[in-house]
Amino acid sequence: MRDHEAVVRIGGRDLTFGTPNLNIRFDCRYFFAFEPGLLYRISTFEPEERFLDIGANIGRYTVLAAGLRGVRVDAIEPFARNAEELTHNVSRNGLEELVTLHRVAVSDQTGTGCVAYDDEPAGSTDQSIADRPGIDPRPGAKFHETIEVWRVDDMVSAGRIPFPNRIKIDVDGVEHKVLDGMTGILSDPRLKSIRIEIHLEDPLNQAALKRTLGYGFVAQTGDDPKNLDLTRPDGWSGQ
Repeated sequence: MRDHEAVVRIGGRDLTFGTPNLNIRFDCRYFFAFEPGLLYRISTFEPEERFLDIGANIGRYTVLAAGLRGVRVDAIEPFARNAEELTHNVSRNGLEELVTLHRVAVSDQTGTGCVAYDDEPAGSTDQSIADRPGIDPRPGAKFHETIEVWRVDDMVSAGRIPFPNRIKIDVDGVEHKVLDGMTGILSDPRLKSIRIEIHLEDPLNQAALKRTLGYGFVAQTGDDPKNLDLTRPDGWSGQ
């Protein structure tokens, strides 16, 4: 680990990440202890596939997918400090041609919203997001920024992103809104797998997961009860 950078060796390649604070430094030091199921899932990606990283944070898995597997990645990250560090990490690894950052939020409708935060550093997931205009997601927060909000289906139909073959969702509690905004993608056999951190104590998330499984997906615990790998049998061609 160098000053302000960490090098992670994986799959015979060195990937470099910025370490601007102690939390990110800790995460890099114990890189392989976090979500080993997601590391395995990414190792199965093929170079011709497209990966949609929803809740990309500082880009650990974006960089891993592009740098290790050579896939093209669309990274969704609404928090400015995370997006800035993600951009630096992509540049550190020479992956600008493979990664596109979208500083938006995703939900079950397309429009505008707000992200509110205090002094959270890069790597944080403590921001509050409203996916509709006129709503203050955190009264009293130091910073409020207007952001675009998109349904994933609308991002594809509008040409903002190509159709994704692989998706990761890590949005801290509003998984049902993300899933409800991508039903067109879910019904398309080109989508091969979804990795989702889902809070099933919420009945809305339970219902959204049930609807998603109705598109032919089989759910398995990835590495932790809240992390699910959703895959479809080979040859699935639609409902």
